[in-house]
Amino acid sequence: MRNALLLPLVFLGLAVPACGAEPRSPAEGAAGDAVLRFGLVADVQYADKPDQGKRHFRKSADKLKAAVADWGRQDLAFVASLGDLIDGHGPASADELRRLAGLFGPLAVPVRHVIGNHCLEVERNTLLDVLGLKSGYYDFSHGDWRFVVLDGMDVSVKSPPGSDELALAREYLARNPKLVRYNGAIGPKQLAWLKERLSEAGRLGQKAVVFCHHPVLPEPRSPANVLWNHKEVLAALTGSGCVAAYFCGHEHSGGYAVESGLHHVTVPGMVESPDDSTGYAVVELRPDRLVIRGLGTVPSRVLKMKALDSRPAM
Repeated sequence: MRNALLLPLVFLGLAVPACGAEPRSPAEGAAGDAVLRFGLVADVQYADKPDQGKRHFRKSADKLKAAVADWGRQDLAFVASLGDLIDGHGPASADELRRLAGLFGPLAVPVRHVIGNHCLEVERNTLLDVLGLKSGYYDFSHGDWRFVVLDGMDVSVKSPPGSDELALAREYLARNPKLVRYNGAIGPKQLAWLKERLSEAGRLGQKAVVFCHHPVLPEPRSPANVLWNHKEVLAALTGSGCVAAYFCGHEHSGGYAVESGLHHVTVPGMVESPDDSTGYAVVELRPDRLVIRGLGTVPSRVLKMKALDSRPAM
C-alpha cells in the first residue's frame, strides 16, 4: 500500500523519498553506469492564444525547442512525449500540431508519442499521420527493456463516429454519469494486447516501462483524472510481474506514488511551468534503480526497483 504519511508531500511535487525512493541525490553515481537513457515531457499544450491561469500556451513552443536542443546534446535512446502537444485552437489545431511535432525534427533519435485528450482536437487519422503512428498503442524494445505505449483515449467521446469504441464510451457514461468526459478507457482489444505484450516481455526476461497520458492511480487532489477503467488496467500491470514503472501526464501538477512495487510517475505539464522555468526530464534505467533527472518543475528522483519476475500476464 502507499505510504499515507509521505504521499501528500510527494504529490506536492517535492522530491521526498517515499516507499522505494532512495534518500540520496539523483546526481549520485556516474551517468556512465546507466543501462539506457531517454527524454521525457508531458502536456506541452501549445496554442497561439492568451494565457489561462497558470497555462502559458504561447511560451510552450520555445520551451519545447530548448528541451529538444538539450536532449540533442545527450546520449539518449529516444524521447517520450506523454500526450497533449497542443491545447486545441479550433481550425488552427492541425497546423499547430504540425508545428509542435516539427520541433522534434533536430533529434537524431526516435520520438515516441502518446495520445492525450487535447491531441484529439485534431481528427484521429490526421493526428496519427502527423505523429508518424500507425496506431495509438504500440510497443518497442531496447535490449532487456520493453516499452509499452497505451492509448487512454481509445474508448472516449472522441472515438470515431459509428465505432464500437464510441458505443462503449457511451455505455461507460450511462452507467456512471460522474465520469469525466475528457478522459477515456483502454478498450477490450487494447487491454488484451497489453496483457499479451507484457506476457511476452516476462517470458523474454525483459523489464517493462509503460507510457500513457492518463494516471491509473487516483491522486489526492484530482482523483477523477484517472482512466475510466483504471482498476482493470492496474491489475494487468501489477499482475504481469515485469512492469517497473508507469509514466503519465494529464495531471499538470505532477505526482509520484508506489504500489505493489510499481512506480507511478506523473510528469508535471510543461504548459504550467513558470515563465522563467521549464518542465522536462531525462530518465536513466539502471540494473537496480530508475534515476529521473528533472529540469524546472519536474522533480529529480532515485527509485529503487523491486526484483521483477517472469510470470505471464493474467
